[in-house]
Amino acid sequence: MNMRHLLPLALGLAALASPALAATTHTLNLTGALDDAEVFSFDFGQDTLTFSSVELTGFTPFTLNSGDEIIFNVSFTGFFRGIAPFDGFVIDAATEGGFGQLFGINFFRIDDEPPVNASNGGGSATLIGATGDTTGVNLNGGCGNCLSPIFGRSPGPFDGFMFTGISGNTFVTLDGSYTVDRISLSSQVQTGFEPGAVPEPASWAMMIAGFGLVGAMQRRRQRVVAA
Repeated sequence: MNMRHLLPLALGLAALASPALAATTHTLNLTGALDDAEVFSFDFGQDTLTFSSVELTGFTPFTLNSGDEIIFNVSFTGFFRGIAPFDGFVIDAATEGGFGQLFGINFFRIDDEPPVNASNGGGSATLIGATGDTTGVNLNGGCGNCLSPIFGRSPGPFDGFMFTGISGNTFVTLDGSYTVDRISLSSQVQTGFEPGAVPEPASWAMMIAGFGLVGAMQRRRQRVVAA
């Protein structure tokens, strides 16, 4: 075999030996303005679901690759929807049903383009300054088809509770890379009752996207009124 044939072989072996892209740890210290929290309810089948969301700031856009770890530390300012003395994120009471109480931290792009084959897990979270009954809340969060580590408990009924901060971590898996330039904390609570309702994992990602669109529409309306 002459050198002309050896060179492509050598290059191919070098490519196979190249190390995979090293995983990165992204540490985020985030703040949510509770006065700007948005809440709305709608019927999902024969159930009523209530959503709350607050945008989180304090980060610069970053790129996720498969295997990366996200460490998040979230604190709040103000009062939930401007109502004193609720100085934390409020999770409404849940009726008896399959959805219960879910909440998660959502890593997005502003253009709402979803990541490809995304999931996360392997981490956990701690609620800071929690008040109310949090018995049974699963803080080993994850999502099988999105980048939102999801926590909570189901089925209901459950009393409401509140927390003044949340810290934790998660590991992501996805195809390719994904740039995050928007982060929010959202909750989904079943506030109307239909026996036997069971939440589907796909519904969480779908509803987060829907909430983001509603929030964007509300912000556009506010800018028009202000003008």
